[in-house]
Amino acid sequence: MSLRIDHKRIEYLPGAIEAARRMFFSGGLKNNRDFLQGSVKFAPRVSEEFRALLFDPQTSGGLLISLPAESADKALQELRRRDVSARVIGEVLTRQPSLIEIV
Repeated sequence: MSLRIDHKRIEYLPGAIEAARRMFFSGGLKNNRDFLQGSVKFAPRVSEEFRALLFDPQTSGGLLISLPAESADKALQELRRRDVSARVIGEVLTRQPSLIEIV
């Protein structure tokens, strides 16, 4: 399976985008980028600060849940009812050349 993720749907930590625009990153970003090289494909419209944020180990700790699309609305309602911040950020696809596509 592969994932297609919309970078605009991700909830970034407060101040993270501004810090990325100023090139403030942790040392682990390079290791993550090197490790995943060849597995992640970015659409040309995804700017460098968002690419970096998605590799940064300080901002990659969110919980990702995968479930059938027809279950998403009910799951979101239940999570929000429990004050859990949740959103749909992408979709699962049949295996693609890249394991993860960021659009």
